[in-house]
Formats: sequence, structure tokens, C-alpha cells
Amino acid sequence: MSSALRCHHFLTTAQNGTGDIEETPGNGNGNDHSEAASHPEPADKGSAATSGGVMLELRMYLLLMAILAATVTYVAGLNPPGGVWQLSTKDGYRAGNQILVVTDHTRYNAFFYSNATAFMASVVVILLLLLVERSVDGSTKWLVTLRVVMVLDLLALMVAYAAGASRGTVTTVFASVLVSAVFIYNMFHIIMYLQPCEDKKKKPPSEPLPEPGVGEDKHKPLPHEDQGPNVANDLEGLLKIERRRKVLMLFAIFSATVTYTAGLNPPGGFFLVTQNGHRAGDPVLQDGHSRRFMAFFIFNTAAFIASLVAVMRLTTIRSELEMDTVDQWQHVPYGFVLVALFSLCGAYAVGSCRSTTSTIYLGVLVLLLVVYITILFLIHKYWWDKLSNLAGQIGSRLCSCWTWIHQPIGSCWSRIHKPIIKGTPGGENGSKKKMAPASSPEPPESEGIIQLRRAHYLVLLLATVAATITYQAGMNPPGGFWPDDRDGHKGGDPVLVTTHPRRYRVFFYCNSAALVASVVVIIMVQSKHLTSSAVHKSHGLEAAMILDLLSLMAAYAVGCARDVSTSLHVVALAGAVLVYVVIHIALFTLDHKGDSRGDDKEEEKMLKRRKVLLLLAILAATITYQAGLTPPGGFWVDEDVPGGHTAGYPVLSTGYPRRYATFFYCNAASFMSSIAVIILLVNPNLYRLGIRCYALYVCAVAGLFGLMAAYAAGSSRHLRTSIFMISLVAVVVTFIIFS
Repeated sequence: MSSALRCHHFLTTAQNGTGDIEETPGNGNGNDHSEAASHPEPADKGSAATSGGVMLELRMYLLLMAILAATVTYVAGLNPPGGVWQLSTKDGYRAGNQILVVTDHTRYNAFFYSNATAFMASVVVILLLLLVERSVDGSTKWLVTLRVVMVLDLLALMVAYAAGASRGTVTTVFASVLVSAVFIYNMFHIIMYLQPCEDKKKKPPSEPLPEPGVGEDKHKPLPHEDQGPNVANDLEGLLKIERRRKVLMLFAIFSATVTYTAGLNPPGGFFLVTQNGHRAGDPVLQDGHSRRFMAFFIFNTAAFIASLVAVMRLTTIRSELEMDTVDQWQHVPYGFVLVALFSLCGAYAVGSCRSTTSTIYLGVLVLLLVVYITILFLIHKYWWDKLSNLAGQIGSRLCSCWTWIHQPIGSCWSRIHKPIIKGTPGGENGSKKKMAPASSPEPPESEGIIQLRRAHYLVLLLATVAATITYQAGMNPPGGFWPDDRDGHKGGDPVLVTTHPRRYRVFFYCNSAALVASVVVIIMVQSKHLTSSAVHKSHGLEAAMILDLLSLMAAYAVGCARDVSTSLHVVALAGAVLVYVVIHIALFTLDHKGDSRGDDKEEEKMLKRRKVLLLLAILAATITYQAGLTPPGGFWVDEDVPGGHTAGYPVLSTGYPRRYATFFYCNAASFMSSIAVIILLVNPNLYRLGIRCYALYVCAVAGLFGLMAAYAAGSSRHLRTSIFMISLVAVVVTFIIFS
């Protein structure tokens, strides 16, 4: 057990800037282990460290999970399930209000409060991870709070899904039973998780392999000193477990986000009016294809719940116990991930088509996938050794045949070219000696190349996200589409082409430029020739990234507003953020000399903080760009001069002008501050100073507060729900102040 514990400590402290695990060999004499044994840690501190070790190992993946959870809950809050009223009616329905508030008020309340709690909990998880990142080598006092808030986030997500995705009694009961089962399982697992820690303190000294310093002679040689191969095997096993854990974690996170969005917005959309036996806000698929909707709901819900359970299980497994219970570790998370995978396939097969023939075709594809995976599993489990031996025998025979053919040809060739190699000492042996330097190992990569690779990872992530949001904005431009052919326009054309042609052209070209620049950046990063040091010295990649970000800012400023003054106000927000950061850095450098990078450890911390801030800025920029171009409540699709609205304008700006103004400026402030932070983080000369003086931290936290304020203003229409949202924001603010 002690060797596995040391390997676990090695893994938790040997992560590089990209989140991968590095194997840093010791001095080779075993003094590092003996020194660690001579200064044992207290039992309670060791248990605390090991209980939080998994959280530290997976902190980047937990950050990714919190970012995606905040994204889907933000979008779901602004565009709730059931849709919004498109027109104001005589019955008192106001355009832009949520339909479920009228048709199923209790269900809407359950969804709204759970979704808002999940969004705020995701923001708190992000802030906690920022604190943990700053104190990753010191105190772990935030780990318990992080675990509690993360579990609250996942449970709130499940409740919001159950309330927003289901409509009838059967779907409600099914979703409620699954959520209750997961809650009971989670509570039971937490109790079982804490139990080994108590048993471990009471462990008698007679048990084999006790922990150092707990009932063990300090001068007694440790097990790994006599069993070096066993320690190597343990380390290799732990490395494999960590790689598998991260792959499963990524799949579970993306599966949960996809199924959450699909459950709240099922295929086919919602009815917008109550007529012909159906209610407004009910899924269209449920009325015409009830069995298909039920099958889609069951598959999608099973995939969502299984993904969340897999995330919970993967973040609560303690690495020091995995080497003894490796079979249990493999079976439980893999089982949930397989359930999520096959349920995703089933939900896609049922929800993507309406005819039985197409469903059968997709079902056959899923069946072929299952057969393929089964064959691979059987080969790896039972026949892998035999196939490896057979491949080795075939390879050796081919090599012998090649040698038998190559020797006479080589001898004839050497005789023909004998005058050329005449005078070479040793004949063929001498030629081999001359050829030896060609096979010498390549020199190790320089520090500059390693830094470039780390920068490429961040740039590739940013370019991928930028390409995604610009592609979606191009397919669904601001202002919406005309629903029919009348008044000189054609149904399906963008409304802004008719009402604001110049503004639409500026948006279209800026958005297209951002998309093309993102694709160019991705190609440059993936190409070895385009990422050479010569290209970096000419700042080609940086220029493409700056063009991408500036095009994004211009497209947002033009697409989110309908007049010039509002667009100028949005651009001024970005300028204000940049001016603040520059002034803050200038004041900071008055008391600090230069840009001392410090040692390698300090530089490693700086790179990790840069990555966290960049991920946080990408989160805010992604969801605020989409929300700003397609605000909550949608757009007017018709002209109504007596009613006072114009086609292409946001519905919320007519019915709730002050609420819309609050949402608009808070969302714009969050987007522009995020883009400004990204621009500063891309610059290799400014981001270190910005992080050291906490200017970038201030901008990132300000962007989060703008995000929360925009969510509070855009997701609710009534005073009571607004008070609840303001209370949640106040709780987060209090948490930040006392932190």
C-alpha cells in the first residue's frame, strides 16, 4: 500500500502545463524515498491529501465540466423548454414570456430554480478551482467545499432536466425515479467513501505494508527498496488508470451536456399555441409520434443520468485504493459510460428521423457498432497473445526472406561501386562505422519548442471555439428569418437583409472573417512547417489570432444592436477593459523591477494560471456571443406599426425595456471583457505582468459577474424570480469577498 501511495503522490505533483503526466526520474539512488520516509506526514493530513488527490489530478477536467455546465444552463435559462409566446394575445399572454409559466407553472418553477442553482453552482466551482489552482502546492482547505458544490451542481442539473424535459405522468415518474436512485447511490457512495479513512486510522500495526510512521519502524527498509520492478509496475498501472480516467471523464462531460440540451429542446420543437387538442409548450413529437418521443426520452434520459453518475464516480475514486481494487474501478465507470454511449446512439436513431425504415437503418448501424466493439473486446481478452505471437512469427520470416534476398544484391552492388569506397578502412565494417553517426539519437527539444507546443494547445482551443460560434451565428444570424413570402421579401431570408441591409453586410463579412481566420489558425497550428520558429518570429500566428478576435468583436457590436450609438457603446466597453489592464500593469511595474520569470516552478505555475484564465474567458465569450446575437424572447417576425415593434428587433426590448437593457449591457460587458482578456493572454509579454498584478483575475471575475447579472435579467420576467436570482448572485459575491 505504501508504494502505491508514493506513486499516487508522484502523479499528483508531476503534471506539466498541458495537464499531461510527466515521468520525472529521480536521482537513481533511492535517497528521495528514504528522505520521504524519514519525515512522515501526520495521519490526518495524509488522509486529507489522498482524499483530495483525485480532485487535484482532475482539476482541469472539473473546470471543463463546470464551463460546459454553466454554458448549457445559461442557454437553457435564456431559452427555456416550451419556448416563449411569439405574439401578445387578448388572454393576457405577453410576447416574450415563457409558455410553461402559463401551461404548467409548478413544473416551470422546479426547472427555473434548479437550473439557476446549477448555473450559480457552476460559477462557484470555477471560482473554487481558481483558488485551488493558486494553492495547489499548499493548503487543500477548499477541496471539501469544492466537492460539496460540485455534487450540488450535478444534482441540480438532474432536477432541472427532470422538470424541463418531461411532460406527461410516465416521463415524470421515469425521470424522478432515476434522479432519486442516483441521489441515494451518491449518498451511499459518500458514506462508503468516508468509511475507509476511519478504518485506516484504526489499522493495527500487524497488517502487511503499513503506512510509514504509523506502527512501522522508520529504519526498516521500505518494500519498494527491495522490489524495484513491483514499484515500476505499480507506477505503470497508475499511469494507465489516470489516462483511462481522463478519457472517460471527457466523454461523460460531453455526453451530459449534449443530452441536457437535447432533453430540454427535443426534436420537432414545441407547439406555440393551444389548439386541436394540444397545449402550447408541449413537444410536437409527443403529439404525432408518441411512441417515438417516449423512446427518445428514455434513451436520452438514461444517457444523461449515466453520464452524471460516471462523472461522480470518476471524481470520487481514490488512487491509492485503485491498485487493490482495479477490477472494481474498471467495471463500474466503464459500465456507466457504455450505457451512456449506447443510449446516445438509441436516442439519435429514434429522434433524428420519423419513418420506420430510417430508424431500422440507424438501428442496424448501432448493432454493427456493438458487434465491432464486442469482437475487439474478445480479441483483446482471449486471442491477443496468440495473434501477437503469430504476427511476430510472420514478421521474423519476412525479415529472414528479406535478408536472404538482400545479401547477394548488396554484395553485387558493393563490387560494382568498389572504386568509390576504395581506401575505406575495414571494408564493409568501415562503411558501417561511417553510417553509425546517422543513426545517433536526436538532440532533446529546447525549452522554446516546449513553450511553443503549450501555446499551440491554447491557441488551438481558442480557434476551435471561435470557429464553432461563428459558424452557428452564420447559420442563425441575428434578427431571425422571415416566416413567409409577403411584402416583397422571401420566406427563409434573414430579416436584417430587408430592414438593415448595411448592418447585415457588416455583420456577415466580420463573422465570415472570424470563421476563416479561425480555420487558418487551426491549419497553421496543425502544420509542422507553418508552426516553425521562423513563422513565430514573423508573428504570423499572433496576427491571425488578433484578426480573429477583432472580427469577433466587430461582428458582435454590429449584430447585437440596431443603431450606431449602441454599437459604439459596446466597442467602448472593450476599450475600457484594455485601458484598465494597461494602467493596472503600469502602476504595478512602478514598484516591481522588470518581468522576472523566476525559476521553472514559478513559470509552471504561471502557465497553469494562464490556461485557467483562458478557459474561463473562452467560457464567457462563447455563451455571451450567442446570447447577444440571439437574445432571450426571440425577435419580432412581422411589422406592427400600431403595436410599436419592428421586424428583427428583440421581443424583450418592447415588453420589458429596462430588463432587456440590463441584460444587453451586462452580456456585452462580459463578452468584451472576455475578448480583452484573451487578447492579453495571447500576448507573451503582457500576460505574466497581468497575472502577477491580478489585473486579469479582476477582469475574469468581472466577466463572471456580468454573466450572472445577464442571466438574472434575461431568464426571469417576474419580481419573485428576479429576487431569487439576485439572492443567488449575492451569495456568490459574499463567497468571493470572504475568500
